[in-house]
Amino acid sequence: VQESWPDVLKAVSQLDQMLLLDGKGSKVKSDGADAPGDVGEGPDQALRPEVMQRVRQWMEEAGREAVERVYSASERLDLESTVLFVHALVEVSMTELFPQANHVARPRIFSLQKLVEVCELNIQRIRVIWARVWPIVASHLVAAGGHTNANLAMYAVDALRQLAN
Repeated sequence: VQESWPDVLKAVSQLDQMLLLDGKGSKVKSDGADAPGDVGEGPDQALRPEVMQRVRQWMEEAGREAVERVYSASERLDLESTVLFVHALVEVSMTELFPQANHVARPRIFSLQKLVEVCELNIQRIRVIWARVWPIVASHLVAAGGHTNANLAMYAVDALRQLAN
């Protein structure tokens, strides 16, 4: 299961992206930067309406809870699993924040937001866990804080400040 975290987290991110592309998510800010969780449109983002209908129905019935459990369950992982989970979340977040290689028009912060939530859930755990997780998270937030998108950079700096306190 531990080796699957990157795939699971990518799938969750893509699910969020599909819902946003269907017009059910946040709107793009007027400065052209995506709002938290928003997505830029890529070259092959169109989905059949019946697929979107099934996804929407699943999300309304049980999906949102299932998605949130992926992240909230991190506080029950052992040390190594927590570190692997955070590494995978950072990996997915990097592909969202710096999407040039993925041919996506705008950066997304969905996984960055989830990373902050996971940190908030795990910050009170024994020090040995937080000591292993914090350098990974801090490094990622510093990289995001240097992003060319001012809104994204400010979000990362605020998150860094919040978690460091």
